[in-house]
Amino acid sequence: MAISRLLYAPKKTFHVTLTNILIAQNKSMASIVNAGGSGVIVKIQEIRLVNSRTAATTGVVAEFQLKRITGHSAGTNFTPVSSDSADTLSGSVTVKTGATVAGESAANMKRAQWSSDEWGPGTVDVEAQDHTQQLTGEPLYSVRPEEKPITLRPGEGMSLKQVANSVNGTFDIFIVFTEEAA
Repeated sequence: MAISRLLYAPKKTFHVTLTNILIAQNKSMASIVNAGGSGVIVKIQEIRLVNSRTAATTGVVAEFQLKRITGHSAGTNFTPVSSDSADTLSGSVTVKTGATVAGESAANMKRAQWSSDEWGPGTVDVEAQDHTQQLTGEPLYSVRPEEKPITLRPGEGMSLKQVANSVNGTFDIFIVFTEEAA
């Protein structure tokens, strides 16, 4: 028993849910930054992207790009929730939507395309099938056992950017991450 505890030490885990985020060209749909000098390391465990549009709309093929950044400002703040109410998140770790990002990398860490058309009851269509897959299937990003997770050291961040030229569509974004001492 003592050996298994040495091999597995639970980390402070946080969940953040951004709901009904409207797409726009080159918009940072979600960004998370671990500010310089924070003294902590953030490790992204999972990112899930789900089409939340149920009102009729003429959608597009939305393109999402996961990129490293060095900072963000403005935008709307979201508060992560801890898996354990006794854990607190460093005030240097912030999550936003619609932020102005700084230091964006040219390379994508991940790229995905999803229809931004509505889904809903009635005849099953592509978007309804996509919605089920987005909720229950493979997430946009998840750490695999043989890999290191996306790691945000002090002064680092990441942004999920939507680049298609449209404002037709909304998405929910779910991010799970851990925090540990640097």
